Amino acid sequence: MKESILFCTFTLGTFAFFFGCQYTPEPVPTGQGVIQGNVVLADTNGGPAPNNGVRISLEGTPFFTLSDIFGKWTLKNIPHGKYTISFSKVGFASWKFFDVKINAEGTNYFYDDSTTDPLGLWALPNITLDLTLRGFEATAEIQIHDSVMIDSLGHSHKITIRDTIWDKSALYSSNVSFGSVFPYIYFSKSNNIDPLDANTFLYFISNEISSYPGHTEASLNITKSALLKAGFSSADKIYCCAYAGSETSLYAGWYDPVTGRTIKSGMSPHHSEVKSFILP
Repeated sequence: MKESILFCTFTLGTFAFFFGCQYTPEPVPTGQGVIQGNVVLADTNGGPAPNNGVRISLEGTPFFTLSDIFGKWTLKNIPHGKYTISFSKVGFASWKFFDVKINAEGTNYFYDDSTTDPLGLWALPNITLDLTLRGFEATAEIQIHDSVMIDSLGHSHKITIRDTIWDKSALYSSNVSFGSVFPYIYFSKSNNIDPLDANTFLYFISNEISSYPGHTEASLNITKSALLKAGFSSADKIYCCAYAGSETSLYAGWYDPVTGRTIKSGMSPHHSEVKSFILP
């Protein structure tokens, strides 16, 4: 009986020790922080443009500011946490950065010229493309994963397929001063296509074309399998339109974490007529 009492006392004491020493996480900072940086603007030729008037905002919050004539900007009294920061100015490529941490203590630097290079924004090209569609080519080919078929004469035939090709041309005419034009063609299930909104398109393609006098067209090919992989189905009505990007604004954009699609923000605000076709 005495041993039982001692065992119970030990067990209860051990239980109290282990459960009385639970890990207590460190408190989450609740203060407010400051974030600052610099932007540098350039025209379509890469030359300097006025740096003021860029809107810097923390998406989903009331916090925003405008850059000054030197491209400098500051946001104050920001609660500790992670934010999506966007940079925009009419006529220029925009930027968006996700999960940017703002600490409650001290100053946070974001593309600040005292710690790194400033963030660059390029002027959008003033180009409008014309889009011409050519229908899918008819094909009688089929595929059974490189199988071999024996015909009635005993001859062997390797069965393969080539993707059905949809051929289109982006036509343009412009006295552009930069060296190249990059046409982007977007595909959607709706006629409302916005390159800055990943929810309005499923797929896009691009290629470089030179912009010397007399050279006014280029062809881009897209496969049926690429459209199927992007989320379209056979018999779908697919809408498409073309935008143009310049050599200087080509690299502006971001990856959208929700849709998994790439956003290209450096294209002309003008687009071609929206056209449509039926996917075979």
